[in-house]
Amino acid sequence: FKEKEMRLIRSLADGCETILELGTGQNSYYHVRGRNYKITGIDIHEPSLIKAKENGKIDDYNEGNVLNINQIFNENSYDLVCAFDLIEHLKKTTDIS
Repeated sequence: FKEKEMRLIRSLADGCETILELGTGQNSYYHVRGRNYKITGIDIHEPSLIKAKENGKIDDYNEGNVLNINQIFNENSYDLVCAFDLIEHLKKTTDIS
């Protein structure tokens, strides 16, 4: 993303205490110095999540399929839920609803 887009993305976190990033991989677009929110990542590839946690990119992680988040997390348990660079990894026949 360009700097202008990153400012917009990060502005969405203003006032948030918790963020759930779907398909987070090894990085988080919400990882910034001095952040005052907790980032939880979910990804089907656990080694990427472990690396992100070790590098301080996320605070907590869950290995799992993002299509099953309603079975993994309680409704309304995060202030912001986001997904970046995810849709291209889903099967075209998947019903995203």
